[in-house]
Amino acid sequence: GGFHIGNSGSDAMKKDEVEGGGGEEVILLDVRGMMCGGCVASVKKILEKQAEVVCANVNLSNETALVRVDLHSASTETLKTPLRSLGDRVRHIGEALAEVLSAGGFESTMREWGNTGQGKGAEAARAKREERLEKLRDSTGRLLVAWALAGVCMVGHLSHLVPNLPTWLHALCGVRAHATLSVFALLGP
Repeated sequence: GGFHIGNSGSDAMKKDEVEGGGGEEVILLDVRGMMCGGCVASVKKILEKQAEVVCANVNLSNETALVRVDLHSASTETLKTPLRSLGDRVRHIGEALAEVLSAGGFESTMREWGNTGQGKGAEAARAKREERLEKLRDSTGRLLVAWALAGVCMVGHLSHLVPNLPTWLHALCGVRAHATLSVFALLGP
């Protein structure tokens, strides 16, 4: 199961396929430290420079890189060992790609190969989801405070346009009110 693209549907392959290289596989990497499209392009460039990589798709929003590798072009000595299983070989390439990215300034780890719903990969995905939700909650709170401050300012300025409003609304346009709102905006959430 898992991310296998080749002809065999299982982790084990025939001995001659293992010795020959095994074909193509897909590796999913968690890539941290990307902030913009330029970072995505850098990660893609770093990955596609590697001999084993056929192509790489990098996603900024979920901080992942989906990398298709050709096991026939794998150049490391450990991959040429005839008795290594497909899973070991894919893990070895994935870990090597993660090391290359980490050395390039993008801390990376390989998700557990062949197991999409359990293990370290799933734990990392859940942790990232929780982190994104926490950032969303924080942003929502900041946005609500910004709208509340803007609302107070708008009500104060509307008091100049509408003549018969209570006099306490005119106080919202005073220097003290503006100074208080400014301090709250700068020091608050």
